[in-house]
Amino acid sequence: MSTPLSEYWLGVEINGQHCAISARQIYASFICKQPLQSANALRLDGIVVHEGEPVYLKPHHALLKPMQAKLSQGAWSRDCEDPSWVIVLKERGRMGPGFRAHKIAGPFHVALNEDASSVHYGGLDYSVVKVLTN
Repeated sequence: MSTPLSEYWLGVEINGQHCAISARQIYASFICKQPLQSANALRLDGIVVHEGEPVYLKPHHALLKPMQAKLSQGAWSRDCEDPSWVIVLKERGRMGPGFRAHKIAGPFHVALNEDASSVHYGGLDYSVVKVLTN
């Protein structure tokens, strides 16, 4: 039996799907309702500016991988509907790419086993997602 790991998580809602990302993998999160600036040539979903720095956005499904099949693949593979938040991931300790989300919850502190695929917070189960590296 493995020892529970205790860490902070950020809950993210995308297309009705609830997922949890380790707070250690997040550089920043902020409300952003500004329209995306096109960046088709860069194969990005767009660019927004946060604290004077450009944040390059990609689809969430290109940056995150669900650790369980509980998430609906149809909803997960679509672009985020009605996005209000931008979540910026860490890349080698610095600001990396970001993605859009509808809502966030937390951060919240939860202890779970290494093989756990979901966390519970505020009456909801959040599927743990892994950040894909470039």
